Amino acid sequence: MLSRHILVVDDDPDLVDLVRELLHGEGHNISVASTGERAEQIARARPPDLIILDVDLPGMKGPEVCRRLREFSTAPILFLTAAASEADQIVGFTAGADDYVTKPFGPHVLLARVRILLATRSRATLAPKLIANVGIDAVAQVVTVNDHLIELTKIEYDLLTTLSEREGHIISKSDLVHEVWGEWFGDSHVIEVAISRLRAKLIRAGAPDGLITTHRGIGYRISAPRSTLS
Repeated sequence: MLSRHILVVDDDPDLVDLVRELLHGEGHNISVASTGERAEQIARARPPDLIILDVDLPGMKGPEVCRRLREFSTAPILFLTAAASEADQIVGFTAGADDYVTKPFGPHVLLARVRILLATRSRATLAPKLIANVGIDAVAQVVTVNDHLIELTKIEYDLLTTLSEREGHIISKSDLVHEVWGEWFGDSHVIEVAISRLRAKLIRAGAPDGLITTHRGIGYRISAPRSTLS
């Protein structure tokens, strides 16, 4: 199973421990926030693949947190709530939630909902993407520049697709290593060389310089340079 980054937003430490244990058992990476403000900080710094959000948070409540997250994140949002009346659900869905789980919940129910939301997101990421003049077809597993095929190694292709899944966001070296290589190998020079080779191949094929940018001490980002945007 592909590991994903899941953000859990809840101020109940016992519930957080339970959810963390369940999700770790599925092989996922977990970030935790106890307030809406902290959730927004984490989601901006390290975009999650799924957000599990408590409705009754201290301070900023779940629906408002959801609305703020939806200003920049397309990650599925699963509400945890003790009150799931039709009116409550309408408020949540209007704010941008994708699903509800009512407290107390069965572990298998929560995991089933998580799997469904992640599978839906994975299918969405398989749609062909065009970033500047670089086309990425995850189904055919081909990359084009100006509609011409280019040859990439598996590592280069995996790096490109991982970056493209979070287009516009900086991805840390450790997250890239985890997604592409599966484990940290202790030598950051390896990923620097791989990114450099990928960038050089794309530029030689006609991709714009600045498509993949390095953010020292943080990570890498792919986005269309402003000069290429219409």
